[in-house]
Amino acid sequence: MEIYFLSGRLEHIQKRILNNDEKTRLLLCFCKKIIDSHIERDGLVKVKYLLLVIVFVFTVCSSNNAVCAELKDGDLIPTTGETVGVHAGDTAPDLTLFDLNGNLKNISFKNSPAILISLYRLNGDSNKIQQLVDLYAKRKDIKLLFVVRDEAEYVKVSLMKHDFDIPVYFERKKEFSTKYNIGVPTMVIIDKKGIVRYNNTFWVDANSMDSFIENLISGKGNQTPRLLYSAPKEVKKEVPRLINLGENVPVDVFRDLEGAPVKLDYKGKPTVIFYWMSFTNDKFLNQMMPVMQSLYEENGKKANFYTINGSGERRFTMSILDRYYSSFPTLVGGDVLQYSRVFPAFIIIDSDGVLRYRTSTFPNVEELNTLLTEIIDG
Repeated sequence: MEIYFLSGRLEHIQKRILNNDEKTRLLLCFCKKIIDSHIERDGLVKVKYLLLVIVFVFTVCSSNNAVCAELKDGDLIPTTGETVGVHAGDTAPDLTLFDLNGNLKNISFKNSPAILISLYRLNGDSNKIQQLVDLYAKRKDIKLLFVVRDEAEYVKVSLMKHDFDIPVYFERKKEFSTKYNIGVPTMVIIDKKGIVRYNNTFWVDANSMDSFIENLISGKGNQTPRLLYSAPKEVKKEVPRLINLGENVPVDVFRDLEGAPVKLDYKGKPTVIFYWMSFTNDKFLNQMMPVMQSLYEENGKKANFYTINGSGERRFTMSILDRYYSSFPTLVGGDVLQYSRVFPAFIIIDSDGVLRYRTSTFPNVEELNTLLTEIIDG
């Protein structure tokens, strides 16, 4: 019975997808066929949990996106969305959330207006987030909180990369999703009496929102939100230009083996980097890791040394370090490098942050030592 209900639920979601969302509609059709075939072949019990996951994902995505798909720039947004737990006009329930350091915080929404933003990750639309931060950074009379569903270590990297100074929290037992809104991205606006005024999409025109917030804080004017829709703009992520030898290398943000963000600005001391991936063949690692260890032991106080696994797999990286008895600093992750397009790569940057050496083949060790000595001695 449950399985047939869930399969039927997919049909209901499928009908709600607009014609211009063809990819989502086809994907739903495909999922429904998989479900029906599993029911016939394996019975109900074996596919129960798979179905719950599929329906959950598509319910969230389709409900939130269907509303937005019907709206156009400048349209008035309903004060309450379709995936909410609490409606506009209801009292805002308290929340217990984890902060960035893993500490539980009890958050109440009385005596001060609040804006809650729920996102999957902070990289989704950094321009929109920055707009909100700029809008309310100087205001001490309103709370601005972000509830993020990504892992804390990735959030910390995003905060450092974009220089965001915002309060970020994480759910405990899906508390925000259950009490407020299961959709993503969403925004909740609460007045100083603790009453929810708006609970719907995050994509709101900044001017209409600022005007309403002014009324909310002052207690004057229209206290009913008249927020206008502002469709998300497609942001094309451009591949950074490859830095040439002799040019300055910009700041990068990686993660250490504990998951904490590390910012490299490449200035002050020369920097030696061996950048590799989890799929780098053993033959190259067998040659390069001992060279890095030898250079580090000889010059570790005069230059910064890092091996960086761009694949971001911390456990695998630690196993590689153990294999070669390596003690030099090691980082993981990072976006598209601006100083190399091939991997593995061996890089030397001088104390002014200028790229001095780059190779994707096993370097000549004698030549390497001579160059490094020249760069260190200035």
